[in-house]
Amino acid sequence: MLRNSIIAGALVVAGVVAGVLLTAQLDMTTPTAAQNAAGPVNAQYEPGTGYITQNGESPFVAVAERVGPTVVNITSDRVI
Repeated sequence: MLRNSIIAGALVVAGVVAGVLLTAQLDMTTPTAAQNAAGPVNAQYEPGTGYITQNGESPFVAVAERVGPTVVNITSDRVI
C-alpha cells in the first residue's frame, strides 16, 4: 500500500515537471508586456493643490450628491 502511494506520488510529480518543461520549450504561454506610462490625467494639476472642478469643488462632492444617502468609502494610495 505504501509502495503504491509512493509510486503514484512520483508519477504525479514527474507529470507536473514534464508539463512545465514541455510548455516552456514549446512557447505555449502568451508573451506579456507592460504598457507605457500614461500622461497626467489633469494637465492643470499642481502637486499640493488638489483637484478642483470648475465650480471650485472637489470632484468627490459630485459623486456624493449622485449616490444620495448611501455609505461611500473612497480611498486613495500614494504611489511614489
